[in-house]
Amino acid sequence: MARPMARPAIDAGFSSVLEASWVELLVRRGIHWLPRLSYTLFAFFILARAVLILAQPQAALDLYRRKKFAQAEEVLKKQLASQPDDFPARLLLGLCYQESGDRATAERVFRDAVERRPNDAAARFYLARVEYLRARFAGAESDAVLAMKLGEPVARAQDLIGLIREELNDPDAALAAFSEAARADPRFGDPELNAGILLLKLGRTSEAVARLSRAIAKDPRSAEARYERARAYLELDKPAEAERDLVKALSLSNYAPARRLLAEVRAGVGATPAPAARPFSPAPIRFRNVAENSRLRFVLENNPTPEKHLIETMPGGVAAFDYNNDGRPDIFFTNGASIPSLQKDSPKYFNRLYRNDGGMKFTDVTEQAGVAGAGYSMGAAAGDYDNDGYADLFVAGVGRNILYHNNGEGTFTDATARAGIRSDGWSVAAGWFDYDNDGFLDLFVVILRAERLSRSVRHALSQPRRWHVRRCHRALRHRRAYRQRHERGLCGL
Repeated sequence: MARPMARPAIDAGFSSVLEASWVELLVRRGIHWLPRLSYTLFAFFILARAVLILAQPQAALDLYRRKKFAQAEEVLKKQLASQPDDFPARLLLGLCYQESGDRATAERVFRDAVERRPNDAAARFYLARVEYLRARFAGAESDAVLAMKLGEPVARAQDLIGLIREELNDPDAALAAFSEAARADPRFGDPELNAGILLLKLGRTSEAVARLSRAIAKDPRSAEARYERARAYLELDKPAEAERDLVKALSLSNYAPARRLLAEVRAGVGATPAPAARPFSPAPIRFRNVAENSRLRFVLENNPTPEKHLIETMPGGVAAFDYNNDGRPDIFFTNGASIPSLQKDSPKYFNRLYRNDGGMKFTDVTEQAGVAGAGYSMGAAAGDYDNDGYADLFVAGVGRNILYHNNGEGTFTDATARAGIRSDGWSVAAGWFDYDNDGFLDLFVVILRAERLSRSVRHALSQPRRWHVRRCHRALRHRRAYRQRHERGLCGL
């Protein structure tokens, strides 16, 4: 799967293209008035029309720069409804969809733009990039090559080609593309950064340090490059150099991976342990049930029936994680649903989140946090998938998977649809882990052998059958978008 990509910047060049195109549009639309108006009145009309035509696109551009993508989308859709030939607005709309996580719609917008103007290099490049983000690597590479032939800067196109070839498991070709991109524009730091990350994955650590150092020289404000070089220094057993890079990265940006790695370095994680004292016999461990006094009054409602349906035998899941970053682990329980509707039609079926108040006391904050859930839930896994410093939550279930994004103020937002996570099977468990060491958590989901919800529920609600577990190796990942940095999104599961 493709590496994370950051929000593409709209630079002065792109802005000038927008303005020039919109002025051209207003002149073309207004010139038919000339025979009936004096030149003075016509000039006044053109000026007034310019204000009207440019106001909405400029507002959308400002909203995009402020990362208010949904609002920008609405402005641009109104603009295109009245000015369907506004090509720059169409491209900006595609970028807004891409950055808000709706990459399928972004691809449709860019593909429509390419059909309208087949020889437009920017439209072809944006299409290639969103194809890369959606793991459509063959189409992405061919469109990136065509964009380069049409005039897209070689450095940007070759950098994208390098990322694509890396995902196609061709590291030599990827490194060659990154080198070509670096030669094409000596000021562009992204190819050196991408090459350094790839070399680090390949175990060529000294080479990775050299490429990452060049990336930092080209872009001294790149927190990501310093974080990656710190990882390389740790591989070379140089913790002091790693700590300096991490401190500098955090001075440049509140980069969550750098913050976590710095804490590990300062805690001596990975250091050679001191010689152990003489062996000792630990005291016996004893447990006592304090659930009632702690106000943990959760009851699993698996809705047992005389038929003993399969789903009745499999819940429930639990996740212990610090959802509000107060230093105390909180507890989340999954719960069942009515059978056969598989609906949580009563509060007794709600999933439950208990906030740890300290002193062995918990408070039920389920409805306040917005995590009551839907459907017959099975498993839970917590992890900070977008590196914003707050643990997010994935809930696996029968025909209904839910990805909750932690908003950082005690509530969660259902990000399932935006993430493209499917819910047409029967998921029973999940786990977060960084399988490719890129600094971002990937998602591992375990499902039962059921291709579609209708089939899985039909078996689940019939007589007991023999089932087989399979592992779903679809990583839920972010993808790097040219490192202007760190607007994160999600790709499909």
